[in-house]
Amino acid sequence: MTRDHAMDSTRVAVLAAGRSSRMGAPKPLIVIDGERALQRVLRLAREQRLSACVVLGFHAERVRAEIDFGDAAIVVNPDPDGGQSSSVRCAARALARGEALLLWPVDHARVAATTLAALRTAWAARPPGTEIVLPSHDGRRGHPAWFSPLAAAELAELPDGAPAHRVVRRDPARVLHVVVADRMVVADFDRPEDLRA
Repeated sequence: MTRDHAMDSTRVAVLAAGRSSRMGAPKPLIVIDGERALQRVLRLAREQRLSACVVLGFHAERVRAEIDFGDAAIVVNPDPDGGQSSSVRCAARALARGEALLLWPVDHARVAATTLAALRTAWAARPPGTEIVLPSHDGRRGHPAWFSPLAAAELAELPDGAPAHRVVRRDPARVLHVVVADRMVVADFDRPEDLRA
């Protein structure tokens, strides 16, 4: 699916199933500029009129209790110990037929609203044959990452432990890199000091 499907409906899938052991608290609940990380991602998606789902695993009950999900769907990863790749598969398999996937790990919640808007513009205007749109900063690929229905189907079939970048690297010719000034596309947070940096 290529340019003929430029305006495919897209589901934002927020990956929020991790243990957050190095963070000392669930990452979805970390406060960023007065707002919970997961709440911020859901708000940014809503502002772009994108539907969302959230993949939960560890800390699911606490996150459900403390976050207003609005109309976002909840997908529970039955094996969060399987790592991020297991959550990626859960997200991809939860898509409706023909939906594109915007994969957004919750530890990249600091991405700017303007960056998301730029990615959406690039996705809508992507050239024929483009199946994946990624933000890039200082020569590094980042998040959130946009996958066509075809590429999302490949994510759904990833074997255990295989990272999403296996799909990204399968054919560089079908990947569009959007260069952004926002360094938060490559700045996740795993430890409290990452937020102070």
